[in-house]
Amino acid sequence: MSDYMPEVGKALDYFFDKVILPGDSLMVITPMSQYRMRSDAIAKRSSAEIKQQLQGRLRRDILRGSAEYRSTIDALYKILNADPSDPKDPNSEFTVGSPEEQLDLYRQYINKLEALRMVDEKSLLEFAGVLKSLPGQKYVYMFHQMERIPQFSPKGVMMKMFEDQDDPFKVFSYMENFDLHTRSVRFNVEAVKKVYADSSITVHFLFITKTPALNVPVTEAKNAKAAMDPRQDVTMVEHSEDIRSAFSEVARATGGISESSANAAAAFEKAVNASENYYLIYYTPKDYKADGKFHAIKVKVKGGGYSVTHRAGYIAT
Repeated sequence: MSDYMPEVGKALDYFFDKVILPGDSLMVITPMSQYRMRSDAIAKRSSAEIKQQLQGRLRRDILRGSAEYRSTIDALYKILNADPSDPKDPNSEFTVGSPEEQLDLYRQYINKLEALRMVDEKSLLEFAGVLKSLPGQKYVYMFHQMERIPQFSPKGVMMKMFEDQDDPFKVFSYMENFDLHTRSVRFNVEAVKKVYADSSITVHFLFITKTPALNVPVTEAKNAKAAMDPRQDVTMVEHSEDIRSAFSEVARATGGISESSANAAAAFEKAVNASENYYLIYYTPKDYKADGKFHAIKVKVKGGGYSVTHRAGYIAT
């Protein structure tokens, strides 16, 4: 998450008041650290005390851990608002002597942003291994906040491409940075799905659509000509498609749900309710062989009107 929201506190209230029981253990992973509550913690300290301490750490870690990410988003906004025709603009922190320099600087900060949000496949697989070794029912509630990136408006991009239509390199640069900008998944989703399904973990992916405000002032156009320039129209465009699609698939592969909401507490409550309403079905595969391969599972119920979720399969070891 890139912003701490009051709803996170409400989610913790619900979790400690209605969900967690003596004997349960809890692991919380933030952008900065991870915290463990042992199974005997509630017997030694009040849940209210544990909740208050955890809420303080969450707030601190989310704000500190995402500080560089937020500053990079702010920088992208300022770069696009810089005037290439006026490199000495006192209102701009960035010197861009030409549209080419502006695009190059924008691309540099986009690359920095991608490095900050990199998902480490090895860590994901190791985390599944740790949870698999633990006894009992295991649930993962994964929060991810919608990401929005500053871009030129579609109209501004089209006009700039029209102006530079005789320069294929410039046209492609605008298309690449704005029109065709998409994010591809940078880890093996199929491999992660199989490992998590095999680990008897239920993953619930909670996509929070509320986004933080930019820490940049709204600047007024210097003159009538500048006000009519569509390149000055900077808009925020969502680009969470890679994370959202990948972890929604992981959640489904484990029998969990994928929920989108502006309210983190409401999304969390729905996921918790899904965790507490289930059937346990055991069976022995025919002709079982420890071949190290992934074997798919299908569960069907007679009659209509039912939605069935279950883990996708297991690895025969």
